[in-house]
Parts: sequence; C-alpha cells; structure tokens
Amino acid sequence: SLRVYALADGEEASTCVYNKDAEKVLTAVVKRAGSRHEIEVSGGKDVSVVLIHAGAVKDAGGASCRMDGDSPVIRVPASGKAVVEIAE
Repeated sequence: SLRVYALADGEEASTCVYNKDAEKVLTAVVKRAGSRHEIEVSGGKDVSVVLIHAGAVKDAGGASCRMDGDSPVIRVPASGKAVVEIAE
C-alpha cells in the first residue's frame, strides 16, 4: 500500500518503486483539487492507496474503496486512474 498524508488543496505527491535490480516497476501520482483526489498509477499490478485521515468518501469514481478508520483505501487498477471525492 502507498500512503498519502494531508495534501493541501492544489498539492501533488508522487513516488516511484524500484525492484532489487534498480528497475522502476511503479509510478504513482496523487493530486488534490478541493475535495477531489486524482490518483494515477503506472506499472504492472493493482495498487492500494491510503489517503491518511482524509475522511469519508462521497464518490470513488467506480474504483474499489473501503475505509480504515477515517482513512479511505482506494484500489487502483494496474496502469490506471481513480478520481475520489471526499465528503465535506
């Protein structure tokens, strides 16, 4: 799972994951615009992204979503995208 902590409106967070041979196997970018979080991943497998303390999800945009306390856990398909709206 990838964890994203408290993005301010307009902020973006990104990360890359490398294998033991120093080859990039995953890239993930999360952008926040108001109550919307756009999550985009590229790589060969599905990824869970945890929006730490973001609150309840109003709309998961068709993505698989579950709550872990007040943190939504979004399942993003391999080389896919999810747009999640947080309830205000």
